[in-house]
Amino acid sequence: MAPGINSGDFVLTSSIPQKLGFLKSGMRVVFDTSEYGLLIKKITGFSKDGDKFYFSGTRPSSISSDQTGPVNIQKILGTVLFVIRERKRSVID
Repeated sequence: MAPGINSGDFVLTSSIPQKLGFLKSGMRVVFDTSEYGLLIKKITGFSKDGDKFYFSGTRPSSISSDQTGPVNIQKILGTVLFVIRERKRSVID
Protein backbone atom coordinates (compact mmCIF):
# COMPACT_ATOMS: atom_id res chain seq x y z
CA MET A 1 0.00 0.00 0.00
CA ALA A 2 1.21 3.51 -0.78
CA PRO A 3 2.20 5.86 2.03
CA GLY A 4 -0.57 7.80 3.76
CA ILE A 5 -2.71 10.32 1.97
CA ASN A 6 -1.72 13.87 2.83
CA SER A 7 -3.62 17.14 2.92
CA GLY A 8 -3.70 18.54 -0.62
CA ASP A 9 -3.56 15.13 -2.33
CA PHE A 10 -6.32 14.34 -4.83
CA VAL A 11 -8.14 11.03 -4.34
CA LEU A 12 -10.12 9.36 -7.13
CA THR A 13 -12.78 6.96 -5.86
CA SER A 14 -15.47 4.70 -7.30
CA SER A 15 -18.73 3.52 -5.75
CA ILE A 16 -19.02 0.53 -8.11
CA PRO A 17 -17.07 -2.10 -6.08
CA GLN A 18 -19.23 -1.84 -2.95
CA LYS A 19 -22.45 -1.69 -4.96
CA LEU A 20 -21.47 -4.96 -6.63
CA GLY A 21 -20.27 -6.53 -3.37
CA PHE A 22 -16.59 -6.62 -4.34
CA LEU A 23 -15.17 -5.30 -1.06
CA LYS A 24 -12.25 -7.19 0.45
CA SER A 25 -9.59 -6.77 3.11
CA GLY A 26 -6.76 -4.46 2.09
CA MET A 27 -8.92 -2.11 0.00
CA ARG A 28 -8.85 1.57 0.89
CA VAL A 29 -12.32 3.04 1.26
CA VAL A 30 -13.92 6.42 1.94
CA PHE A 31 -16.67 6.32 4.54
CA ASP A 32 -18.67 8.68 6.70
CA THR A 33 -18.72 8.66 10.50
CA SER A 34 -20.82 10.81 12.79
CA GLU A 35 -17.89 11.35 15.15
CA TYR A 36 -14.99 12.01 12.72
CA GLY A 37 -16.67 12.91 9.40
CA LEU A 38 -15.19 11.51 6.19
CA LEU A 39 -12.33 9.04 6.63
CA ILE A 40 -10.11 7.14 4.18
CA LYS A 41 -8.92 3.87 5.69
CA LYS A 42 -7.85 0.34 4.79
CA ILE A 43 -10.34 -2.49 5.38
CA THR A 44 -8.85 -5.07 7.76
CA GLY A 45 -11.83 -7.40 8.09
CA PHE A 46 -15.59 -7.91 8.19
CA SER A 47 -18.12 -8.93 10.86
CA LYS A 48 -19.42 -12.51 10.77
CA ASP A 49 -22.69 -11.41 9.15
CA GLY A 50 -20.81 -9.22 6.65
CA ASP A 51 -22.73 -6.00 7.33
CA LYS A 52 -19.91 -4.22 9.20
CA PHE A 53 -16.21 -3.76 8.51
CA TYR A 54 -13.08 -3.13 10.54
CA PHE A 55 -10.41 -0.67 9.42
CA SER A 56 -6.98 0.75 10.15
CA GLY A 57 -4.87 3.68 9.03
CA THR A 58 -1.32 3.77 7.73
CA ARG A 59 0.11 5.94 10.51
CA PRO A 60 0.57 4.83 14.13
CA SER A 61 -1.60 7.74 15.33
CA SER A 62 -4.44 6.99 12.88
CA ILE A 63 -8.00 6.36 14.03
CA SER A 64 -8.89 2.69 13.73
CA SER A 65 -11.86 0.47 14.47
CA ASP A 66 -10.11 -0.37 17.76
CA GLN A 67 -11.30 3.07 18.93
CA THR A 68 -14.61 3.33 17.07
CA GLY A 69 -15.75 -0.27 16.72
CA PRO A 70 -16.86 -1.75 13.41
CA VAL A 71 -18.61 0.52 10.89
CA ASN A 72 -21.78 -0.33 8.95
CA ILE A 73 -20.90 -1.24 5.38
CA GLN A 74 -23.66 1.13 4.16
CA LYS A 75 -21.45 4.05 5.31
CA ILE A 76 -18.91 3.33 2.56
CA LEU A 77 -19.05 6.04 -0.12
CA GLY A 78 -16.38 4.66 -2.43
CA THR A 79 -13.16 2.74 -2.87
CA VAL A 80 -9.87 4.52 -3.59
CA LEU A 81 -8.73 3.94 -7.18
CA PHE A 82 -5.62 6.09 -7.01
CA VAL A 83 -4.05 9.11 -5.33
CA ILE A 84 -2.47 12.07 -7.10
CA ARG A 85 0.13 13.58 -4.80
CA GLU A 86 0.18 17.34 -4.30
CA ARG A 87 3.06 18.77 -6.23
CA LYS A 88 5.36 20.80 -4.04
CA ARG A 89 6.34 24.14 -5.54
CA SER A 90 9.92 25.25 -5.29
CA VAL A 91 10.59 28.70 -3.94
CA ILE A 92 12.80 31.01 -6.02
CA ASP A 93 14.44 33.96 -4.29
